[in-house]
Amino acid sequence: MWFKGPELGFCFLFIASCFTNKYVLSQLKFTYPTIFQGWQTLVGSLLLLTAWKLGRVEIRKNALWSAKVSWIPGALLFVGNIYAGSRALSKLPIPFFLLLQNTSEVIVTTCLKIARKEKLSWLKFLGMFMFPLSAVILAYNDSQFDPGGYIWAMIHSLCVGIYKVFQKLTKSYSLTELEEQFLNYLYSVLTLILLAQLSGDVYGALEFPFLNAYRFRSSCCASAILGVSLKLASVNVKSNLSSEQYGTLRLVTKYATILHKLRKAKKMSSYCVVGRVPVSLKLLHSSGLAWKRNMSGMNAPQEIRHVQKDPHTNFHIEIILSRYITV
Repeated sequence: MWFKGPELGFCFLFIASCFTNKYVLSQLKFTYPTIFQGWQTLVGSLLLLTAWKLGRVEIRKNALWSAKVSWIPGALLFVGNIYAGSRALSKLPIPFFLLLQNTSEVIVTTCLKIARKEKLSWLKFLGMFMFPLSAVILAYNDSQFDPGGYIWAMIHSLCVGIYKVFQKLTKSYSLTELEEQFLNYLYSVLTLILLAQLSGDVYGALEFPFLNAYRFRSSCCASAILGVSLKLASVNVKSNLSSEQYGTLRLVTKYATILHKLRKAKKMSSYCVVGRVPVSLKLLHSSGLAWKRNMSGMNAPQEIRHVQKDPHTNFHIEIILSRYITV
């Protein structure tokens, strides 16, 4: 798969969105996810509405109206996804957050196999088992272990996984991905406004020390625009790639984000070897990618290696994560 303009644009938007959100949540310490995500979904809904009225995207009014009630469970899962994701990202380093996010694939594959009454081979089962196992090993070796961050990351992965299952099992609604996202935005704005009032985040945000600072306001605007732009880019890329190719693109994008973060880290005084792994990427019929990891050679030199070809596997990836990663 060769990276062209749309694929490179998707990678850039993913990395930029991830770092912008992390900056607001951790550097500026804006720990009011109902306000932050409410703002993002409000801007996202307005931008999608504008693009719809200008004819830049295709959204069917009749489809939205017919699915306004039946899509409520999906919208609530989306709210749980973004809320828990903000909580987790504010407490965990970016590499840890992205690696833990992969556990959602276990939920997707397991639920779809059960719903469709399909058998799962032992090879695919062992490949899936590597996701939760790596999450446990990651938490065990984290010297700055924050249980709250890992709990929110698991809730986030659970919501992401169930949401994907809901999407795949409810195609009878005949909604396009942008129509689903538009409904998600609308319901999220209403839900998060209510939660902000009940949780007291509204009053806490009014006392935020950087509320009138240019860097805070510009970062919030950038995060909202990047979020909806990333969604539009993903829809565009999916229309030109197969599901397997899109899964590979997301995998490469996540690792590019992790490596970029590690390269920019200022303190790497203590290293935690998370993996020296030959990765064999096998295509799954229902879920995308299954991983076979051969955990060997843990005494790796203290440096970040590059991705290189292996004649026996598709990729050979060696990842060394820092125990102390500054944002």
